[in-house]
Amino acid sequence: MELNKLNRKFWPYYIIIVISACYRFFRLMYPIDFPGSPSPLGNNLIDEGVHLMTARLAAHGYQMYVDVNAQQGPLFMAIYQLMEGDPFAVRVMSVIIGLIGIVAVIAIAHKMGGRAMGIIAGLFVSLNYTYFKESRHGSPDLYAGVLLILAFLLLFRYFDQLDKALGKAMRPKWTLGLLLLTSGLFFGLAIQTKMYAIIPLFAAFGYMAFCGGFLLKKGDKKGLLLIQDGFVLAGATMIVCLLLMFIYGFEETLRGTLLDNLHRPDQAIVDKLISISRFLLVTCVPIVLCGFAVFKGYKERKVHLLLIWICPLLALFIAQSLTWVHYFVLIIPPICILGAYGVKKMVWNTEWERPEKMSLGTLFPQTSTNLTIMGFVTLFIVVCASANVAFLAFGDEPIEYTVADDVSDLSAQDDYVICGDPIISIYADRDQPPEATNLAKVRYPPLEDGDLINITCEFNVQVVVFTYQLSHYEEYKTFIRENYRFYKAYDRDGHSSTTEREISVSQKTFVIYYKPESLDLQQAKRDHFS
Repeated sequence: MELNKLNRKFWPYYIIIVISACYRFFRLMYPIDFPGSPSPLGNNLIDEGVHLMTARLAAHGYQMYVDVNAQQGPLFMAIYQLMEGDPFAVRVMSVIIGLIGIVAVIAIAHKMGGRAMGIIAGLFVSLNYTYFKESRHGSPDLYAGVLLILAFLLLFRYFDQLDKALGKAMRPKWTLGLLLLTSGLFFGLAIQTKMYAIIPLFAAFGYMAFCGGFLLKKGDKKGLLLIQDGFVLAGATMIVCLLLMFIYGFEETLRGTLLDNLHRPDQAIVDKLISISRFLLVTCVPIVLCGFAVFKGYKERKVHLLLIWICPLLALFIAQSLTWVHYFVLIIPPICILGAYGVKKMVWNTEWERPEKMSLGTLFPQTSTNLTIMGFVTLFIVVCASANVAFLAFGDEPIEYTVADDVSDLSAQDDYVICGDPIISIYADRDQPPEATNLAKVRYPPLEDGDLINITCEFNVQVVVFTYQLSHYEEYKTFIRENYRFYKAYDRDGHSSTTEREISVSQKTFVIYYKPESLDLQQAKRDHFS
Protein backbone atom coordinates (compact mmCIF):
# COMPACT_ATOMS: atom_id res chain seq x y z
CA MET A 1 0.00 0.00 0.00
CA GLU A 2 2.79 2.39 0.94
CA LEU A 3 4.53 1.61 -2.35
CA ASN A 4 1.37 2.46 -4.27
CA LYS A 5 1.17 5.80 -2.47
CA LEU A 6 4.77 6.55 -3.38
CA ASN A 7 4.14 5.65 -7.01
CA ARG A 8 1.11 7.93 -7.13
CA LYS A 9 3.12 10.72 -5.54
CA PHE A 10 6.24 10.46 -7.67
CA TRP A 11 4.96 9.24 -11.04
CA PRO A 12 5.66 12.62 -12.75
CA TYR A 13 9.31 12.23 -11.79
CA TYR A 14 9.43 8.77 -13.34
CA ILE A 15 8.10 10.20 -16.60
CA ILE A 16 10.72 12.98 -16.60
CA ILE A 17 13.55 10.49 -16.05
CA VAL A 18 12.34 8.03 -18.69
CA ILE A 19 11.85 10.72 -21.35
CA SER A 20 15.21 12.29 -20.47
CA ALA A 21 16.91 8.91 -20.90
CA CYS A 22 15.21 8.18 -24.22
CA TYR A 23 16.17 11.34 -26.02
CA ARG A 24 19.68 11.31 -24.58
CA PHE A 25 20.36 7.83 -25.88
CA PHE A 26 18.81 8.61 -29.28
CA ARG A 27 21.58 8.91 -31.92
CA LEU A 28 24.10 9.00 -29.10
CA MET A 29 27.10 8.86 -31.44
CA TYR A 30 25.94 12.02 -33.22
CA PRO A 31 27.12 14.94 -31.08
CA ILE A 32 25.14 18.18 -31.46
CA ASP A 33 25.69 21.89 -31.00
CA PHE A 34 24.71 25.36 -32.17
CA PRO A 35 24.89 25.82 -35.96
CA GLY A 36 28.15 27.36 -37.14
CA SER A 37 30.32 25.90 -34.39
CA PRO A 38 33.80 24.75 -35.46
CA SER A 39 32.97 21.25 -34.27
CA PRO A 40 29.80 19.37 -33.31
CA LEU A 41 30.93 19.74 -29.70
CA GLY A 42 30.81 23.51 -30.00
CA ASN A 43 32.88 25.31 -27.40
CA ASN A 44 34.18 22.00 -26.15
CA LEU A 45 35.94 21.95 -29.53
CA ILE A 46 38.32 18.98 -29.42
CA ASP A 47 38.09 18.38 -25.66
CA GLU A 48 36.34 15.04 -25.84
CA GLY A 49 38.76 13.74 -28.46
CA VAL A 50 41.74 14.92 -26.40
CA HIS A 51 40.40 13.24 -23.27
CA LEU A 52 39.62 9.96 -25.01
CA MET A 53 42.95 9.83 -26.84
CA THR A 54 44.76 10.68 -23.61
CA ALA A 55 43.04 7.77 -21.87
CA ARG A 56 43.72 5.46 -24.83
CA LEU A 57 47.43 6.28 -24.76
CA ALA A 58 47.55 5.85 -20.98
CA ALA A 59 45.97 2.42 -21.44
CA HIS A 60 48.71 1.68 -23.99
CA GLY A 61 51.46 2.43 -21.49
CA TYR A 62 52.15 6.15 -21.78
CA GLN A 63 52.36 8.12 -18.53
CA MET A 64 49.60 10.63 -17.79
CA TYR A 65 50.73 14.25 -17.23
CA VAL A 66 54.27 13.27 -18.31
CA ASP A 67 54.16 11.69 -21.77
CA VAL A 68 50.67 13.05 -22.52
CA ASN A 69 49.85 16.72 -21.96
CA ALA A 70 46.59 16.44 -19.99
CA GLN A 71 45.06 19.24 -17.89
CA GLN A 72 41.98 17.53 -16.46
CA GLY A 73 41.62 15.94 -13.04
CA PRO A 74 42.74 12.33 -12.58
CA LEU A 75 39.41 10.78 -11.49
CA PHE A 76 37.56 10.45 -14.79
CA MET A 77 40.80 10.22 -16.75
CA ALA A 78 41.41 7.00 -14.82
CA ILE A 79 37.87 5.79 -15.61
CA TYR A 80 38.39 6.67 -19.30
CA GLN A 81 41.64 4.72 -19.17
CA LEU A 82 39.82 1.63 -17.88
CA MET A 83 37.47 2.02 -20.87
CA GLU A 84 40.52 2.46 -23.17
CA GLY A 85 39.02 5.67 -24.50
CA ASP A 86 36.04 3.93 -26.10
CA PRO A 87 33.69 6.76 -27.16
CA PHE A 88 30.46 4.76 -26.95
CA ALA A 89 31.16 3.49 -23.43
CA VAL A 90 32.14 6.98 -22.28
CA ARG A 91 29.00 8.57 -23.75
CA VAL A 92 26.75 5.95 -22.17
CA MET A 93 28.42 6.72 -18.84
CA SER A 94 27.80 10.43 -19.42
CA VAL A 95 24.09 9.83 -20.06
CA ILE A 96 23.78 7.81 -16.86
CA ILE A 97 25.63 10.41 -14.79
CA GLY A 98 23.52 13.17 -16.34
CA LEU A 99 20.36 11.30 -15.33
CA ILE A 100 21.69 10.93 -11.78
CA GLY A 101 22.11 14.70 -11.74
CA ILE A 102 18.48 15.19 -12.80
CA VAL A 103 17.29 12.86 -10.02
CA ALA A 104 19.38 14.76 -7.45
CA VAL A 105 18.04 18.12 -8.68
CA ILE A 106 14.48 16.81 -8.31
CA ALA A 107 15.29 15.54 -4.81
CA ILE A 108 16.58 18.96 -3.68
CA ALA A 109 13.66 20.80 -5.27
CA HIS A 110 11.10 18.40 -3.84
CA LYS A 111 12.57 18.85 -0.35
CA MET A 112 12.45 22.64 -0.76
CA GLY A 113 8.99 23.05 -2.19
CA GLY A 114 7.06 19.87 -2.84
CA ARG A 115 6.15 17.95 -5.97
CA ALA A 116 5.21 20.87 -8.21
CA MET A 117 8.58 22.50 -7.63
CA GLY A 118 10.32 19.17 -8.20
CA ILE A 119 8.57 18.76 -11.56
CA ILE A 120 9.51 22.26 -12.74
CA ALA A 121 13.13 21.98 -11.58
CA GLY A 122 13.42 18.54 -13.19
CA LEU A 123 12.08 19.83 -16.52
CA PHE A 124 14.29 22.92 -16.39
CA VAL A 125 17.51 20.96 -15.94
CA SER A 126 16.57 18.00 -18.14
CA LEU A 127 15.67 20.21 -21.09
CA ASN A 128 18.39 22.80 -20.61
CA TYR A 129 20.33 22.69 -23.85
CA THR A 130 23.81 22.97 -22.34
CA TYR A 131 23.17 20.31 -19.71
CA PHE A 132 21.54 18.10 -22.35
CA LYS A 133 24.44 18.46 -24.78
CA GLU A 134 27.10 17.87 -22.13
CA SER A 135 25.37 14.68 -20.96
CA ARG A 136 25.76 13.13 -24.43
CA HIS A 137 29.56 13.09 -24.65
CA GLY A 138 32.60 12.78 -22.41
CA SER A 139 32.43 16.00 -20.39
CA PRO A 140 34.39 16.54 -17.14
CA ASP A 141 32.27 19.68 -16.65
CA LEU A 142 29.12 17.53 -16.48
CA TYR A 143 30.71 15.01 -14.12
CA ALA A 144 31.95 17.73 -11.78
CA GLY A 145 28.55 19.44 -11.95
CA VAL A 146 26.69 16.27 -10.97
CA LEU A 147 29.14 15.54 -8.14
CA LEU A 148 28.50 19.07 -6.86
CA ILE A 149 24.74 18.41 -6.94
CA LEU A 150 25.27 15.34 -4.76
CA ALA A 151 27.58 17.26 -2.42
CA PHE A 152 25.04 20.04 -1.94
CA LEU A 153 22.17 17.55 -1.61
CA LEU A 154 23.95 16.15 1.45
CA LEU A 155 24.80 19.66 2.65
CA PHE A 156 21.10 20.60 2.44
CA ARG A 157 20.28 17.52 4.49
CA TYR A 158 23.00 18.39 7.01
CA PHE A 159 21.67 21.92 7.60
CA ASP A 160 18.11 20.64 7.81
CA GLN A 161 19.02 18.21 10.58
CA LEU A 162 21.31 20.74 12.28
CA ASP A 163 18.58 23.39 12.44
CA LYS A 164 16.17 20.86 13.95
CA ALA A 165 18.74 19.75 16.54
CA LEU A 166 19.71 23.30 17.52
CA GLY A 167 16.09 24.43 17.59
CA LYS A 168 15.22 21.73 20.09
CA ALA A 169 18.40 22.24 22.13
CA MET A 170 19.35 18.66 21.28
CA ARG A 171 22.82 17.30 20.97
CA PRO A 172 23.47 16.84 17.24
CA LYS A 173 23.32 13.24 16.12
CA TRP A 174 26.23 11.30 14.69
CA THR A 175 24.43 11.34 11.33
CA LEU A 176 25.44 15.01 10.96
CA GLY A 177 29.08 13.99 10.87
CA LEU A 178 28.34 11.24 8.36
CA LEU A 179 26.48 13.70 6.11
CA LEU A 180 29.42 16.13 6.25
CA LEU A 181 32.00 13.44 5.52
CA THR A 182 29.99 12.13 2.57
CA SER A 183 29.45 15.66 1.25
CA GLY A 184 33.21 16.23 1.54
CA LEU A 185 33.74 13.01 -0.40
CA PHE A 186 31.67 14.31 -3.30
CA PHE A 187 33.35 17.72 -3.15
CA GLY A 188 36.72 16.00 -3.37
CA LEU A 189 35.62 13.84 -6.31
CA ALA A 190 34.30 16.95 -8.07
CA ILE A 191 37.53 18.90 -7.52
CA GLN A 192 39.61 16.02 -8.86
CA THR A 193 37.38 16.03 -11.94
CA LYS A 194 37.36 19.79 -12.58
CA MET A 195 39.37 22.25 -10.49
CA TYR A 196 36.57 24.84 -10.65
CA ALA A 197 34.66 22.75 -8.09
CA ILE A 198 36.96 24.01 -5.34
CA ILE A 199 35.23 27.41 -5.49
CA PRO A 200 31.84 26.29 -4.09
CA LEU A 201 33.71 24.30 -1.42
CA PHE A 202 35.43 27.49 -0.25
CA ALA A 203 32.07 29.26 -0.37
CA ALA A 204 30.40 26.54 1.74
CA PHE A 205 33.24 26.62 4.29
CA GLY A 206 33.06 30.43 4.44
CA TYR A 207 29.29 30.31 4.91
CA MET A 208 29.57 27.85 7.78
CA ALA A 209 32.30 29.95 9.40
CA PHE A 210 30.22 33.12 9.00
CA CYS A 211 27.08 31.55 10.48
CA GLY A 212 29.11 30.08 13.32
CA GLY A 213 30.74 33.42 14.03
CA PHE A 214 27.34 35.13 13.99
CA LEU A 215 26.02 32.69 16.61
CA LEU A 216 29.11 33.13 18.77
CA LYS A 217 28.74 36.90 18.59
CA LYS A 218 25.22 36.48 19.99
CA GLY A 219 26.66 34.42 22.83
CA ASP A 220 25.47 31.07 21.45
CA LYS A 221 28.24 28.52 21.90
CA LYS A 222 26.61 26.31 19.30
CA GLY A 223 28.27 28.53 16.72
CA LEU A 224 31.52 26.79 17.57
CA LEU A 225 29.96 23.49 16.45
CA LEU A 226 29.18 24.99 13.04
CA ILE A 227 32.75 26.26 12.63
CA GLN A 228 34.15 22.89 13.61
CA ASP A 229 31.87 21.19 11.13
CA GLY A 230 33.18 23.52 8.43
CA PHE A 231 36.67 22.21 9.07
CA VAL A 232 35.34 18.63 9.02
CA LEU A 233 33.88 19.26 5.56
CA ALA A 234 37.09 20.87 4.28
CA GLY A 235 39.24 18.16 5.85
CA ALA A 236 37.23 15.33 4.32
CA THR A 237 37.49 17.02 0.92
CA MET A 238 41.25 17.49 1.27
CA ILE A 239 41.81 13.84 2.19
CA VAL A 240 39.84 12.66 -0.86
CA CYS A 241 41.76 15.05 -3.14
CA LEU A 242 45.14 13.90 -1.84
CA LEU A 243 44.25 10.24 -2.26
CA LEU A 244 43.07 10.73 -5.84
CA MET A 245 46.16 12.74 -6.75
CA PHE A 246 48.29 9.64 -6.16
CA ILE A 247 46.57 7.75 -9.02
CA TYR A 248 49.10 9.17 -11.47
CA GLY A 249 51.58 10.63 -8.98
CA PHE A 250 51.13 13.62 -6.68
CA GLU A 251 53.71 15.91 -8.30
CA GLU A 252 52.67 15.08 -11.86
CA THR A 253 48.97 15.58 -11.09
CA LEU A 254 49.60 18.86 -9.27
CA ARG A 255 51.57 20.22 -12.21
CA GLY A 256 49.20 18.92 -14.87
CA THR A 257 45.90 19.94 -13.30
CA LEU A 258 46.85 23.11 -11.42
CA LEU A 259 50.18 24.68 -12.36
CA ASP A 260 49.81 24.21 -16.12
CA ASN A 261 46.28 25.61 -15.96
CA LEU A 262 47.56 28.88 -14.54
CA HIS A 263 48.88 29.75 -18.01
CA ARG A 264 45.61 30.56 -19.79
CA PRO A 265 45.52 32.68 -22.95
CA ASP A 266 43.28 35.73 -23.26
CA GLN A 267 40.05 35.25 -25.15
CA ALA A 268 38.68 37.69 -27.70
CA ILE A 269 35.91 39.74 -26.11
CA VAL A 270 33.54 38.74 -28.92
CA ASP A 271 34.05 35.02 -28.17
CA LYS A 272 33.51 35.64 -24.47
CA LEU A 273 30.29 37.54 -25.13
CA ILE A 274 29.06 34.78 -27.45
CA SER A 275 29.62 32.15 -24.75
CA ILE A 276 27.87 34.22 -22.09
CA SER A 277 24.97 35.07 -24.40
CA ARG A 278 24.46 31.39 -25.29
CA PHE A 279 24.34 30.53 -21.59
CA LEU A 280 21.83 33.31 -20.96
CA LEU A 281 19.74 32.26 -23.97
CA VAL A 282 19.20 28.67 -22.83
CA THR A 283 18.76 29.63 -19.15
CA CYS A 284 16.92 32.95 -19.43
CA VAL A 285 13.61 32.02 -17.76
CA PRO A 286 15.13 30.19 -14.75
CA ILE A 287 17.55 33.11 -14.25
CA VAL A 288 14.72 35.65 -14.18
CA LEU A 289 12.81 33.45 -11.75
CA CYS A 290 15.93 33.21 -9.56
CA GLY A 291 15.69 36.95 -8.99
CA PHE A 292 12.20 36.63 -7.57
CA ALA A 293 13.20 33.66 -5.41
CA VAL A 294 16.05 35.68 -3.89
CA PHE A 295 13.81 38.73 -3.42
CA LYS A 296 11.19 36.72 -1.53
CA GLY A 297 13.42 34.22 0.25
CA TYR A 298 16.71 36.01 0.92
CA LYS A 299 16.50 35.13 4.64
CA GLU A 300 16.11 31.39 4.03
CA ARG A 301 19.08 29.08 4.46
CA LYS A 302 18.19 26.97 1.43
CA VAL A 303 18.36 30.10 -0.74
CA HIS A 304 21.74 30.96 0.82
CA LEU A 305 23.11 27.52 -0.06
CA LEU A 306 22.02 27.83 -3.68
CA LEU A 307 23.54 31.31 -3.93
CA ILE A 308 26.93 30.25 -2.55
CA TRP A 309 26.84 27.51 -5.18
CA ILE A 310 25.96 29.82 -8.07
CA CYS A 311 27.46 33.25 -7.47
CA PRO A 312 31.20 32.53 -6.88
CA LEU A 313 31.39 30.22 -9.89
CA LEU A 314 29.41 32.61 -12.11
CA ALA A 315 31.72 35.48 -11.17
CA LEU A 316 34.79 33.35 -11.89
CA PHE A 317 33.53 32.16 -15.26
CA ILE A 318 32.81 35.70 -16.40
CA ALA A 319 35.96 37.30 -14.97
CA GLN A 320 38.59 34.76 -16.02
CA SER A 321 40.52 35.08 -19.26
CA LEU A 322 38.67 32.22 -20.99
CA THR A 323 34.90 31.70 -20.80
CA TRP A 324 33.35 28.78 -22.67
CA VAL A 325 29.67 27.92 -22.49
CA HIS A 326 30.29 24.38 -21.24
CA TYR A 327 31.77 25.76 -17.99
CA PHE A 328 28.29 26.94 -17.00
CA VAL A 329 27.01 23.37 -16.69
CA LEU A 330 28.42 23.49 -13.13
CA ILE A 331 25.86 26.14 -12.13
CA ILE A 332 22.90 25.33 -14.37
CA PRO A 333 21.43 22.79 -11.87
CA PRO A 334 21.25 25.24 -8.91
CA ILE A 335 19.88 27.94 -11.23
CA CYS A 336 17.11 25.55 -12.28
CA ILE A 337 16.35 24.71 -8.64
CA LEU A 338 16.29 28.36 -7.58
CA GLY A 339 14.23 29.24 -10.65
CA ALA A 340 11.67 26.59 -9.74
CA TYR A 341 11.63 28.02 -6.21
CA GLY A 342 10.83 31.39 -7.75
CA VAL A 343 7.79 29.84 -9.44
CA LYS A 344 6.68 28.39 -6.11
CA LYS A 345 7.05 31.78 -4.41
CA MET A 346 5.01 33.51 -7.10
CA VAL A 347 2.35 30.90 -7.81
CA TRP A 348 1.93 28.61 -4.81
CA ASN A 349 1.65 30.12 -1.35
CA THR A 350 1.53 26.69 0.28
CA GLU A 351 3.24 23.43 -0.55
CA TRP A 352 1.45 21.28 -3.08
CA GLU A 353 0.98 18.14 -1.07
CA ARG A 354 -2.12 16.56 -2.61
CA PRO A 355 -0.60 13.83 -4.78
CA GLU A 356 -3.87 11.96 -5.18
CA LYS A 357 -5.50 14.94 -6.85
CA MET A 358 -4.04 16.57 -9.92
CA SER A 359 -6.40 19.10 -11.41
CA LEU A 360 -5.87 22.33 -13.29
CA GLY A 361 -7.01 24.16 -10.19
CA THR A 362 -4.21 22.75 -8.05
CA LEU A 363 -1.57 22.94 -10.78
CA PHE A 364 -2.45 26.40 -12.04
CA PRO A 365 -4.08 28.64 -9.40
CA GLN A 366 -6.72 30.67 -11.16
CA THR A 367 -5.41 34.24 -11.17
CA SER A 368 -4.28 36.20 -14.19
CA THR A 369 -0.78 36.73 -12.76
CA ASN A 370 -0.30 33.07 -11.95
CA LEU A 371 -1.60 31.97 -15.33
CA THR A 372 0.76 34.41 -17.06
CA ILE A 373 3.75 33.15 -15.10
CA MET A 374 2.90 29.51 -15.75
CA GLY A 375 2.28 30.36 -19.40
CA PHE A 376 5.81 31.72 -19.77
CA VAL A 377 7.28 28.75 -17.93
CA THR A 378 5.32 26.30 -20.07
CA LEU A 379 6.28 28.09 -23.29
CA PHE A 380 9.95 28.05 -22.28
CA ILE A 381 9.81 24.31 -21.54
CA VAL A 382 8.09 23.58 -24.86
CA VAL A 383 10.65 25.66 -26.81
CA CYS A 384 13.57 23.94 -25.06
CA ALA A 385 12.14 20.49 -25.72
CA SER A 386 11.40 21.30 -29.37
CA ALA A 387 14.90 22.69 -29.97
CA ASN A 388 16.57 19.62 -28.45
CA VAL A 389 14.42 17.24 -30.50
CA ALA A 390 15.07 19.24 -33.68
CA PHE A 391 18.84 19.14 -33.15
CA LEU A 392 18.65 15.38 -32.64
CA ALA A 393 16.24 14.55 -35.45
CA PHE A 394 17.67 16.70 -38.23
CA GLY A 395 21.39 16.51 -37.54
CA ASP A 396 23.49 14.79 -40.20
CA GLU A 397 26.10 12.18 -39.52
CA PRO A 398 29.24 14.00 -38.34
CA ILE A 399 31.79 14.44 -41.10
CA GLU A 400 34.43 13.14 -38.67
CA TYR A 401 33.26 9.59 -39.39
CA THR A 402 33.93 10.00 -43.12
CA VAL A 403 37.37 11.48 -42.45
CA ALA A 404 38.11 8.64 -40.01
CA ASP A 405 37.30 6.08 -42.73
CA ASP A 406 39.88 7.73 -44.98
CA VAL A 407 42.45 7.70 -42.18
CA SER A 408 41.82 3.98 -41.67
CA ASP A 409 42.27 3.30 -45.39
CA LEU A 410 45.56 5.22 -45.53
CA SER A 411 47.20 3.68 -42.45
CA ALA A 412 47.79 0.39 -40.69
CA GLN A 413 46.65 -0.54 -37.19
CA ASP A 414 50.02 0.25 -35.59
CA ASP A 415 50.65 3.49 -37.50
CA TYR A 416 50.55 6.85 -35.77
CA VAL A 417 48.45 9.68 -37.15
CA ILE A 418 48.12 13.35 -36.22
CA CYS A 419 44.66 14.90 -36.38
CA GLY A 420 43.76 18.38 -35.22
CA ASP A 421 40.69 16.76 -33.64
CA PRO A 422 41.75 13.46 -32.00
CA ILE A 423 38.19 12.12 -32.08
CA ILE A 424 38.93 11.31 -35.75
CA SER A 425 41.86 9.15 -34.66
CA ILE A 426 39.61 7.50 -32.06
CA TYR A 427 36.97 6.68 -34.69
CA ALA A 428 39.73 5.36 -36.98
CA ASP A 429 41.17 3.20 -34.15
CA ARG A 430 44.59 4.80 -34.47
CA ASP A 431 46.98 6.27 -31.88
CA GLN A 432 48.35 9.78 -31.98
CA PRO A 433 51.84 10.68 -30.76
CA PRO A 434 51.32 11.57 -27.06
CA GLU A 435 52.77 15.08 -27.28
CA ALA A 436 50.64 15.86 -30.34
CA THR A 437 47.36 14.82 -28.72
CA ASN A 438 46.47 18.07 -26.95
CA LEU A 439 46.44 20.98 -29.40
CA ALA A 440 43.89 23.08 -27.48
CA LYS A 441 44.32 26.78 -26.75
CA VAL A 442 44.90 26.22 -23.05
CA ARG A 443 47.75 23.75 -23.55
CA TYR A 444 50.89 24.55 -21.56
CA PRO A 445 53.71 24.47 -22.42
CA PRO A 446 52.72 25.41 -25.97
CA LEU A 447 53.66 23.23 -28.92
CA GLU A 448 55.73 24.93 -31.63
CA ASP A 449 56.01 24.10 -35.33
CA GLY A 450 59.46 22.61 -34.86
CA ASP A 451 58.16 20.37 -32.10
CA LEU A 452 55.44 19.03 -34.39
CA ILE A 453 57.93 18.34 -37.17
CA ASN A 454 60.21 16.46 -34.75
CA ILE A 455 57.26 14.46 -33.38
CA THR A 456 56.10 13.59 -36.91
CA CYS A 457 59.51 12.26 -37.80
CA GLU A 458 60.12 10.47 -34.48
CA PHE A 459 56.83 8.55 -34.65
CA ASN A 460 56.92 8.07 -38.43
CA VAL A 461 53.44 9.59 -38.71
CA GLN A 462 51.52 8.08 -41.61
CA VAL A 463 48.54 10.47 -41.92
CA VAL A 464 48.05 14.14 -41.00
CA VAL A 465 44.61 15.77 -40.89
CA PHE A 466 44.60 19.56 -40.68
CA THR A 467 41.62 20.88 -38.74
CA TYR A 468 40.92 23.01 -35.67
CA GLN A 469 44.13 24.33 -33.98
CA LEU A 470 46.47 22.29 -36.18
CA SER A 471 45.46 24.54 -39.06
CA HIS A 472 47.33 27.47 -37.43
CA TYR A 473 50.80 25.86 -37.62
CA GLU A 474 52.07 27.51 -40.81
CA GLU A 475 55.59 26.08 -40.84
CA TYR A 476 54.25 22.61 -40.12
CA LYS A 477 51.76 22.95 -42.97
CA THR A 478 54.64 23.86 -45.27
CA PHE A 479 56.65 20.83 -44.15
CA ILE A 480 53.72 18.46 -44.72
CA ARG A 481 52.86 19.95 -48.12
CA GLU A 482 56.47 19.65 -49.28
CA ASN A 483 56.89 16.01 -48.21
CA TYR A 484 53.47 14.34 -47.84
CA ARG A 485 50.89 13.75 -50.55
CA PHE A 486 47.50 15.38 -50.56
CA TYR A 487 44.61 12.91 -50.43
CA LYS A 488 41.29 14.67 -49.93
CA ALA A 489 39.68 17.65 -48.22
CA TYR A 490 36.24 18.08 -46.64
CA ASP A 491 34.31 20.98 -45.25
CA ARG A 492 31.81 20.67 -42.40
CA ASP A 493 28.88 20.57 -44.81
CA GLY A 494 30.20 17.33 -46.32
CA HIS A 495 31.58 18.77 -49.56
CA SER A 496 34.82 17.09 -50.63
CA SER A 497 37.61 17.76 -53.09
CA THR A 498 40.53 15.76 -54.44
CA THR A 499 42.21 18.93 -55.72
CA GLU A 500 44.70 20.43 -53.28
CA ARG A 501 43.78 23.89 -51.90
CA GLU A 502 40.36 23.89 -53.52
CA ILE A 503 39.11 23.54 -49.94
CA SER A 504 41.45 25.62 -47.82
CA VAL A 505 42.91 24.59 -44.47
CA SER A 506 40.95 26.09 -41.57
CA GLN A 507 39.45 25.20 -38.20
CA LYS A 508 36.23 24.05 -39.88
CA THR A 509 37.72 21.97 -42.71
CA PHE A 510 39.50 18.60 -42.83
CA VAL A 511 42.49 18.36 -45.17
CA ILE A 512 44.16 14.94 -45.35
CA TYR A 513 47.78 14.21 -46.26
CA TYR A 514 49.50 10.83 -46.23
CA LYS A 515 53.14 9.75 -46.18
CA PRO A 516 54.52 8.23 -49.42
CA GLU A 517 56.44 4.98 -48.98
CA SER A 518 59.58 6.45 -50.48
CA LEU A 519 59.78 9.38 -48.05
CA ASP A 520 62.76 9.47 -45.67
CA LEU A 521 61.42 11.64 -42.87
CA GLN A 522 64.76 12.17 -41.17
CA GLN A 523 66.30 13.45 -44.40
CA ALA A 524 63.21 15.60 -45.02
CA LYS A 525 63.59 17.13 -41.56
CA ARG A 526 67.28 17.89 -42.14
CA ASP A 527 66.48 19.48 -45.49
CA HIS A 528 63.69 21.56 -43.97
CA PHE A 529 65.70 22.94 -41.07
CA SER A 530 68.76 23.56 -43.23
